[in-house]
Amino acid sequence: MEQALDIPEILEYVLQQAQPASQAVSAQICRRWSRISLDILWRDMDSFYPLFQLLSPLRCVGDEWHFKADLYDANWERFDLYARRIRKLSYDDGHEYQGEDALASTDLFGQILLHRPTPNAPILPNLTSITWDASTTQSLTHILPFISPTVVYLGLSCRTPRDGPCAKLLRSLSLRNLSLSTFLLLVTFPGEEYLETLVSFLAGQKQLIRVGLPFFSATREVVGALATLPSLKRYTGWGKKRSYQIPLEEGMQFDWGPQSFGSLEELGFYTPALTQASEILARRGGQSLRTLYLACLSWPSCNKLRHLSTTLVTSHSRLMVIRLSLFSEAGPPNPLYRVDFDTIRPLLQCTALSTLLVWHNRPLAYTEEDVTEMGLAWPQMTSLELCPDPTSDVESTSGQPLRIVGTICRAFPKLENLAVYVNEAGLTPDVLEPGIALAPSRLKKLNLGTSPRPRPNASDSDSTGNNADDIALFIASVTPPSLKMCSSRSVGHLRGLESNEEERKEYEHRSLYWSDIAQKVRLVHVGMAYVASGFEDLARQNRFLREEVRRLAVTQGTLTQAIP
Repeated sequence: MEQALDIPEILEYVLQQAQPASQAVSAQICRRWSRISLDILWRDMDSFYPLFQLLSPLRCVGDEWHFKADLYDANWERFDLYARRIRKLSYDDGHEYQGEDALASTDLFGQILLHRPTPNAPILPNLTSITWDASTTQSLTHILPFISPTVVYLGLSCRTPRDGPCAKLLRSLSLRNLSLSTFLLLVTFPGEEYLETLVSFLAGQKQLIRVGLPFFSATREVVGALATLPSLKRYTGWGKKRSYQIPLEEGMQFDWGPQSFGSLEELGFYTPALTQASEILARRGGQSLRTLYLACLSWPSCNKLRHLSTTLVTSHSRLMVIRLSLFSEAGPPNPLYRVDFDTIRPLLQCTALSTLLVWHNRPLAYTEEDVTEMGLAWPQMTSLELCPDPTSDVESTSGQPLRIVGTICRAFPKLENLAVYVNEAGLTPDVLEPGIALAPSRLKKLNLGTSPRPRPNASDSDSTGNNADDIALFIASVTPPSLKMCSSRSVGHLRGLESNEEERKEYEHRSLYWSDIAQKVRLVHVGMAYVASGFEDLARQNRFLREEVRRLAVTQGTLTQAIP
């Protein structure tokens, strides 16, 4: 082992797996270990605090950090020794210095630029990745001294009230000798100056592989600039309708002609209507497209959704990842609206699918027979999410019975991530009937949403027979010990809790209910492992384990010995 650690690559791999405290200790062992340990410790930086303290101690004045002394006597050689180790920088002017309320003052950046011996050189000369989130013009301009020719990943969030500062920054970046492979941009104020500058900036970045822009940036001019990028493989246009006061009638101007986007493998965009999305995707068939992210900003009819599914099959049958978000702030025109499985049935012909996400805030109707059919069509499926949008407040009573979890696990033996919407009426002991034993599952993450929400005291038992012990026992019987379980509906109920005491209490109860189930699922898995290993005495020490493992052994018939 000692000889293996003499190899720098092996030593670096071992130290990378250690905790930061252990890495700090390793840096004091010898010079060789010190160099590798410090490289690892300083590789990623999410706060300027430790770096700036190398020049002078910091003090807090009001809500800002300042240097305690000027930097005339600062040890710049020591500063550069650590600065050149940094490869990845993340900065958010709203969350700078984790655990502190104060922010970096403009004075900090100004003094560094004033006293630095080499003012024209990048502060972080070996930086390759930078993510910068700025809410003020000053914070936005602070990024420039950190941009070096080595940067290949640039993520910008410009939350300034005008588009001028963002346009000015893009012009400055255009003058730098950058060869970006990834460029992600989020701005909150669209304007002509910003759009014109964005076109010029994109046209000069011929090495771009991945681009992410706000959906309102997809003008004909911007998309035209993207179409000329020879290496572009991934493009996403993101945002939410309510975030921008702009017309959406024209939607995304995505010209996917014969001579454009020849290397595109991943496409994601927001669209006012599925009709427009279908037209865009039908313009170019036989492409190398492997991943599609599509969010519809208005409610689609079943016919339009079926037409989209058919378009994907005929034009892009080699898709491996499909993510559809069917959500509208206004809600569907008909409160009884639901999405039938027949509307997405054509996707069964996309036999290479490994990930399918259909988010909705109305019921998605499918049967156990449909699940079996999906399993036969998609043998490589590893991630399946058929559930409401976590940010919506849908309160439908048309969820699936809990036993659908077992059916899905049986149909998709390679499944690792599952999110389903179940009806509380299905959370009953009858799902534990003999004959539903499954082959070993690979499931690692399970998100369950229920409708209606569990009633008070449901963690014990209620009038509908919903018993947390029964639910936990069933989930444990169809999942592996590595499972991580949570409720996919919890996020939506955070909305308005401050003003609604009843809603807040119900949300707290819901969290406790699912936490109780998740804990008992873990206990059953532990108990089963104890029994299988012959350590029945350990399992007997817990009443729940003793009873539930015994029941599970009888129900599944998978153990030769049960806990008495």
